[in-house]
This record gives sequence, C-alpha cells and structure tokens, in this order.
Amino acid sequence: AMALRCDLLRFGNLMFESAGGHMNLEGTYSAMGDSTTFPGTSQHDAYFHANDRRNARLYQHWAMTNLAYFLERLDDADYLEDDGRTVLDNTTVVIGTEYGWNHDHREAFHAVVGGVDRFRAGSHVDLNLHAADLYNAVLAGYGIDATIGSASGIASR
Repeated sequence: AMALRCDLLRFGNLMFESAGGHMNLEGTYSAMGDSTTFPGTSQHDAYFHANDRRNARLYQHWAMTNLAYFLERLDDADYLEDDGRTVLDNTTVVIGTEYGWNHDHREAFHAVVGGVDRFRAGSHVDLNLHAADLYNAVLAGYGIDATIGSASGIASR
C-alpha cells in the first residue's frame, strides 16, 4: 500500500494462496466464534481437498481480513492524490480465485474494488460468466480495446 501511495509502483499482484501455492500458515486463528490451528502445510490441500468447509471458511476469513487491511490503507484520507481522491479511488483492484468450490470454474468468486468512475460500484452481480469476461470488462473500463482468453462476452460496466 505504501509503494502505491508513494507512486513507486503502478501495478502489483498480492497473492495469499493458490492451488499450487506453498504459503504455509502455522498457528491458531480465531474468528466468527470459531477457531482453527493452521497446519503448517498448504491451506488448499489441507482444507479444500479434504472438503473441510469449516476450516476453509476460517482460512478465507483470514485472507479477506488481510485484504481488507490492505484496501483500508489504500483508502486512507490522510494520503490523498493530487485530484483529491484516495489511492483506492484511483486504483482498480481485482479480487479473484482460480476456481470455485470443488474446482468448478463456474462458481469462482471475483470482485472489483476502486476504479472510481470506471465501474459501477456498490452492486453484487451474478452474471455466470467466465473470469475472462470480467478481465475484459476491466480492460474496457480503461479504454483498452482488447480481449483475453476464451471469453463468452464482456461483463457490463
């Protein structure tokens, strides 16, 4: 967040875990009236392959809590840009996963945060589209006339 605030970078990738990831959390995590002990192995293997929804939910809470912390740093009114907006207002953050539960690409969660004036904010839309459709919508939001992947269309702004 600080690098974006200081204009030291304009593009980045913040990744908590991937299907083949090796970020091994270890220790106890408590949230939502529940707790778990992260096993020190891949959360993907330990929770998702084991169909352990309870611990997967706690891991997802941990990841989203850390993502929220990052987004709050970008939305800090003490660090306004020259146009009077926050860094988050002037940044587009695409949040997503490789696939949904049980490796189903049709139920993969994605969200777009920030990008003021480029995207319709404050809405939840279930379009049942391929992830490439969302990425193409982000490109279109920046006026880039290009598409990626095997998209079936483009998600509306």
